[in-house]
Amino acid sequence: MSLPLPTLLQREGRQVLAIPLAARRNEYVLRMLPDLRSAPGYRVEAGRIEEWRLEGFFSDEGRLYLYGPGEPGRLLETVIGDETGRGADPERGGEAALPFLARLAQALVHLEEAGIVLERLQSDSVVFLESGGVLFLPPEVMKKVGDLHPIAYKMRVFELINHPDRLGAPGRGQSSGHLSFSLGALTYRAVLGAYPFEADSEEELHNMMRHLQSVSPALRRPGLRSEVGGFLQQAMAQETGGAALAEWPPALAEWRREGLWRPLEEAEHKQLAEQARTQSERAARSYGRRVFWQRKGVTVLIVAAAVVIAGVLAGSYVRNLLAPPATRGFAPREVVEAYLLSMNSLDHTLMEDCTVDGAGKQTIREVINLYVLSRVSQGYEGRSNILPADEWDRQGRPPLQPPETVFGVTDLEITPIRGEPEPVFDALYTRWIPEPVQEDPPGAAPAEPGDRGQTPEVGEPIEPAQPRGPNVAESRVSERYFLRMHRGAWAIYRIEPR
Repeated sequence: MSLPLPTLLQREGRQVLAIPLAARRNEYVLRMLPDLRSAPGYRVEAGRIEEWRLEGFFSDEGRLYLYGPGEPGRLLETVIGDETGRGADPERGGEAALPFLARLAQALVHLEEAGIVLERLQSDSVVFLESGGVLFLPPEVMKKVGDLHPIAYKMRVFELINHPDRLGAPGRGQSSGHLSFSLGALTYRAVLGAYPFEADSEEELHNMMRHLQSVSPALRRPGLRSEVGGFLQQAMAQETGGAALAEWPPALAEWRREGLWRPLEEAEHKQLAEQARTQSERAARSYGRRVFWQRKGVTVLIVAAAVVIAGVLAGSYVRNLLAPPATRGFAPREVVEAYLLSMNSLDHTLMEDCTVDGAGKQTIREVINLYVLSRVSQGYEGRSNILPADEWDRQGRPPLQPPETVFGVTDLEITPIRGEPEPVFDALYTRWIPEPVQEDPPGAAPAEPGDRGQTPEVGEPIEPAQPRGPNVAESRVSERYFLRMHRGAWAIYRIEPR
């Protein structure tokens, strides 16, 4: 594939480093040129760091270019893609790229020591200068330029050498592990002739980087020294987060002294090749299972939740049909109180024991659904993200951290209206429900989660609740409860809004 890579061109009697733009949407970059010119790149040589910035743009032979100061050198993309260093034996090579990779690693260490950790590394954005220095074109600029090119360009110069979950952010003192992964992928390509993970689509490539246990380089290319293969595998390890950036310069220096390859008998070559085949097949099976659960996991969870809900409903029905209600011995007021406060604990079975003739059916179904979601999150995260409203209220309504939410009732007041044989009670309470936060009108001040301001006015239960934080809303509810004796216990047979 022919790539529109940065190149040296003559401009007003001097050499400039010209960065070609794609043929489409050039005006987007030009509108942002003032901001792009302020985004720095870095020239690193002999431990000294100088900033490099764009100077402007020009058109040449129908193509638009951004440009900045230029001097002779070689792009990282051409160094890594150069096969001439592999010599007569295409299975063994890579030594020619080691000096360049050593310069790159040392330059990245110098930047890190100066408190500069690049957000990203691209093979079209690093220039090995003939003077011995290394030039890093501005990452922010090169990202925007790359977004204008076809996806195949981005795959080649960026995606193949950057782990999707390890990208950095400059100026925040973050780890440089993402750059160590990039060095591992580049060295892998130079030594073995292919990148560790290759795919036709961005999604598949990311899946492979996240879930595929790559075959050991020393097995993938028999004869590679075990020290080299082990270090490369560590740099791209999924579990440990990779090798430290500072480990790269001494490792590359040792490989240059000792070489990358060792003599290998034909029998050992066959043995290692067989081990590679076995390891590759095992990794492929494991990868297939992981990707299946990634893609189908939500569907499986939905089906499982539906089965659980069906089981809960069926079990509750049979239990209520055969067993005496748990509310036997409760006074009428205690039944109303138990029904309402059971929302906090998601105790749908006690709520069912408090009701008869379908009273509260919709609320009980809602509690059952939340109960299932709570159990699923407990199974996967070790905790429920649905907090009991009464407990959250006792703690002072602390701010919620997404995906946390609140469900239940607080500020409950129960007033008797009529006594036996058919008692009636009025209940006034604040109801907390999961609900996405609605956007505030323009200019409105955002409400703080858990703000203990004025209690909302009493309103109909069906009125929209007021947003109060991440995925939670509140409403003031007033209802009338009608009870009668059923199977030896008081039960709510009708609930009316007031």
